[in-house]
Amino acid sequence: MMLKCINEMNVKFNSFISNNFMGYMKLTNFCSVCKLKTYSFNHYFFVTFNLEKILKTNNINIFNIEDNFQEQNQAQINYSLYCSKCLNKTNHSCYKQFYSFPDILVISIQREIAYNYKIYNHKIPVNIKEMLDLTGYSEFSYCKTKFNLIGLIGRSFNNGNEAFFSVVKFGDYWFNCEGSNINQINNPSESNTRGDIIMLFYEGI
Repeated sequence: MMLKCINEMNVKFNSFISNNFMGYMKLTNFCSVCKLKTYSFNHYFFVTFNLEKILKTNNINIFNIEDNFQEQNQAQINYSLYCSKCLNKTNHSCYKQFYSFPDILVISIQREIAYNYKIYNHKIPVNIKEMLDLTGYSEFSYCKTKFNLIGLIGRSFNNGNEAFFSVVKFGDYWFNCEGSNINQINNPSESNTRGDIIMLFYEGI
């Protein structure tokens, strides 16, 4: 099964999106009755972190991307699943891990849908790293694990109106784009003062 998955990952698809944006998650299930271990693989096109859920279990004042990749690899979920050995539904422990990373890594930070200024913690800034090192966080040793930031999207509110801005890199320079206004900035970390960071785009190196 593992060899089959690796062979499939080396196949180039007739799609620019699949070839550049698709990674794999590995799910490991343990049956609590017979101890049977089974595996399955799912693909993903972007990594989503639920900030509201993270803040319920972690007392943080800044969102560190690398820390949350590590925590997601260590997370355990318990649920009822059909066991092929027990021939019945039994309680399983499931571990969800990053098996591979795509060449273009898209990170989505999910904040509350209906924004509420009273919830201060949901406005915590993001530790925006221009170079992201995810070495040791994926099981597949041949995928890229170091990434350079190439852009981000943020959300702001002005008199109750929702607006979005983006920061992109051209050559060695960063530019902030808000509607038709494009201005050069010193570094992408300044974006935390403009609003909430909701998406980041990294390119493998």
